[in-house]
Amino acid sequence: MARVARSQLREAQRQLTHERLLEAAQAEFAERGYVAARVDDIATRAGATRATFYLHFGSKTDVILELLDRGRADFHPLWDQLAELPRRPSREQVRAWVEAAARVWERSAARTRVVVQAIAADPALSATQDQRVQTEVDLLVAATRHMGWADDAHARLECLLLFAQLERTFHLWSFGDEADHDERVLDILTENWWAAFRRADEMAPRDDS
Repeated sequence: MARVARSQLREAQRQLTHERLLEAAQAEFAERGYVAARVDDIATRAGATRATFYLHFGSKTDVILELLDRGRADFHPLWDQLAELPRRPSREQVRAWVEAAARVWERSAARTRVVVQAIAADPALSATQDQRVQTEVDLLVAATRHMGWADDAHARLECLLLFAQLERTFHLWSFGDEADHDERVLDILTENWWAAFRRADEMAPRDDS
């Protein structure tokens, strides 16, 4: 039992250090920029050493990859909510979903700013992000398949456009764009998503027997 307790304590301490390093890195990236931020400064800010940083992360890139993963984890329940909507949801149901998505994104605005700037500065991160967007589109297709898309190719095209619009809008909000918190933006997003779901239902193969 004592060994188990010590092991659990070590893991708790390791996780606490990991979180401190992650928070410190995000703060350094926000203040200095991704390129200018130094591992030594991140470690110092976290009350750790350079060696400790490298026990948890292979590089600054790895920090951004984890921040990306956390952002995806925050957003994924929204795909589950879409999957639970009826085949032809009402406008009110779609608006409620759009508002829920906006709230999730607003809570992660600081992280989004850091990630977007890092991706712009690091070609390796840019390539990785392209792959992750495709993964999100796959999840969106799966979440809305029950709405009746005519075929997978059309579903991917519609979902790619919907996701790109949503992501770009929220990125602009994260950087304090003038459209921030504008209800008209949510209205437009709602209309576009609602129209796409109606098209999905209308284009679905019908059983005429």
